[in-house]
Amino acid sequence: MIPMIIEETSNFTNINEEEIIDFIAISESTPGPFAVNIATFIGYEQSGILGSLFATLGVVLPSFIIILLLINILEKVKENRFFKSIIKTVMPIVIGLIISTTIQITLKSLFNITNLDNIKKEFSLNITPLICLLISIILISLIYLLKKKKLAPIILIVICASLGITISYLV
Repeated sequence: MIPMIIEETSNFTNINEEEIIDFIAISESTPGPFAVNIATFIGYEQSGILGSLFATLGVVLPSFIIILLLINILEKVKENRFFKSIIKTVMPIVIGLIISTTIQITLKSLFNITNLDNIKKEFSLNITPLICLLISIILISLIYLLKKKKLAPIILIVICASLGITISYLV
């Protein structure tokens, strides 16, 4: 979904790719479904509160209506052998898409690389996200080792967001 969001948003709005990646980061770390969060942020950026309302409805309503229509069919086919094999076939594709998106966002945020064909021309190290990543890993590891238990996800999000904000202003 993320590559499609980046492409569609770049083509049909005045939001640049860096802003889209910021929206993705915020949408991933705020509570609620990712698609709803990013639609709300982009809608607000484009047209204020009314834009965020219509963008959110545009994301939620089609899925809601389709699920209402398909729920009876899915109940009938969930134990079907053919249906199960389709799900098993799709899983590696989904994993590949997730890995591809992770690589694209990492290359863009850490090394300013947007096109793998021109990797030598575009390469420049962006130190801020790299520092944030390293400090986050060290800090979270230390907290984990000292407390000997898992941290709540909200605490991890707050720690990483605070580090990102602090380091971006310092660097």
